[in-house]
Parts: sequence; C-alpha cells; structure tokens
Amino acid sequence: MAFRIGDIVVDTRTGRIGQLMGREGPDVHQLRPVRGGIEWDCPRDALRAAEPAELLAPPAGPPAPRCAVCACIKDQRREAEAQGDTRRMRDAAERMGVHQRQAH
Repeated sequence: MAFRIGDIVVDTRTGRIGQLMGREGPDVHQLRPVRGGIEWDCPRDALRAAEPAELLAPPAGPPAPRCAVCACIKDQRREAEAQGDTRRMRDAAERMGVHQRQAH
C-alpha cells in the first residue's frame, strides 16, 4: 500500500503508531509519534495503516518531553501579545514554525 505524508500508520516491528513525515529513498519511511517526539525510520514493508480503534486508544508510554526551545518561544509570544506588539508576535510565530520543522 502506498502511504502519503501525514498518514497515521503502525510500525509492525514495534507496534508504535506514528505519522508519516517523509521518506529516505524508496524503501525507508520516517515516522514521528502522533503527540510529537523524535522521528524514527521504518522500512516500507513494516508499515500498515492504523485502524480507527488504534487512533482512539490512549497513547502508550509517557508523553513526549517538553521542548525548552518551544517553551521559550511561547513565552516570548505571550509577552509580545500582552504588550500588543504584533510584530514580535508574528516573529515568534515564524520562529516557532521554523523550529517545529527543524527540530520536531
């Protein structure tokens, strides 16, 4: 089955549920936990579509650790919002987008 970026899939080697984030060549897919966290690689033949019941089940294990950089950017945006500084709010939103794409 061909999966698209953004699909929720299961790594059948481990049972972990992840969101398809990208591909490394034709045979390796990059997955990330649905609630965020560190990506992992999975061979294409070890993927299957997540069932609806799996999507509703509570996530296994502890939540992903909080990111200090995300927290700092959020604090800066809140401060800018409290001061009504739309330029700094926009800058913080842009920094968060870049950080999310690069780090998460």
